[in-house]
Amino acid sequence: MKSPTSKINRRITKLLRSFADNKQLTIEQNKHIKITGIYGGSRKTLRLSSSPNSNYQSYIRSNVKRFLNDIGVDYHYSQLIF
Repeated sequence: MKSPTSKINRRITKLLRSFADNKQLTIEQNKHIKITGIYGGSRKTLRLSSSPNSNYQSYIRSNVKRFLNDIGVDYHYSQLIF
């Protein structure tokens, strides 16, 4: 059974892929999961945690809102994934 964290991370990845210019992302994992894509002609990166603490959902929601705002997307989309 998948953990709630991996479900959240998959939803975020799917959301970010939908907004990427060419619908492609580069995903790397060392200590954290690093998602890189091209948004509005510039390369942007968001880091996710692979083993977060108990308040991960509220923490990552805030980061996703900031990221979406940075790439020019209405932050209300982030409410769809949680």
